[in-house]
Amino acid sequence: AKKLLAARNDYLASAKREGDLIIKQAEEKAKQMLAEDELLAQARQRGNEMLRQAEERSRQLYQVANSYAEDALARTEEAVQAALDEVKQSRVRFRTTSAAKMQEQRQKLEKKNEENET
Repeated sequence: AKKLLAARNDYLASAKREGDLIIKQAEEKAKQMLAEDELLAQARQRGNEMLRQAEERSRQLYQVANSYAEDALARTEEAVQAALDEVKQSRVRFRTTSAAKMQEQRQKLEKKNEENET
């Protein structure tokens, strides 16, 4: 009976050690998993932050590009308008000069015709 009791106690002690070891391993595994989950959560958070920053930067670049294009188009429009105004003024000057020259030529021809008739 003593031997059986001692064997039982040895078996219980061994089972307790094995149980404690299993519990310790489970706790370590849980800590490891918790640490991995924490790292994963931090990585996700950092990834989301990076994505937000990239989207914000993209919006800023889009606004700058639109502003630059608008400014360039406005300056081009002004330059084209100035060139058109200059062409219109040149055309008016040409018509005025041409009309004056035509009048001068008519007067010369009329004067010649009058001289030839007399």
